[in-house]
Amino acid sequence: MSNLAFALVAGLFVVIGYIQLGDRAERIAQQHDLAVDSERLVALLSEAQRHTEMFVVRGEAARARAALEQLSAAEIRVGELRESVLDKDMTALDRLALIDESIVDFRRQLRAFDPLGGNADRREALAVEVQATGSVVLGASRDLASHLSANAKAQSDAGAAL
Repeated sequence: MSNLAFALVAGLFVVIGYIQLGDRAERIAQQHDLAVDSERLVALLSEAQRHTEMFVVRGEAARARAALEQLSAAEIRVGELRESVLDKDMTALDRLALIDESIVDFRRQLRAFDPLGGNADRREALAVEVQATGSVVLGASRDLASHLSANAKAQSDAGAAL
């Protein structure tokens, strides 16, 4: 009877170990997904910045529309990332708040920029402001991606040690 009890307890420990290992693998996969999603955010904001620069230089309205579309897609991605890191990663949450605020500011400045209106000095000042805001939001998204990638690597390395 004691052998049977020992076998049952040992089997229970094995099952619990597999469950914990599965949970750890799931957390590692989720962290990698966050890192990939943050890289996609960088790509969206990079495209918005590129379209904005072309709009500022050439005055093509299609470039402004393309930049605004990229910013809308980026806002959606920020919302998804925020939901994923909520109550888990305050550093990422803070960076997402900065990115979100910067996107709103970037959009406002982009819409206000008139490549044909006003005097040349004012236009130049607004162009510099728009591009600077785009650089800030892009830099913040790169910082977020770096942070989430480092977290994914750390979790992956810790999981490999098992």
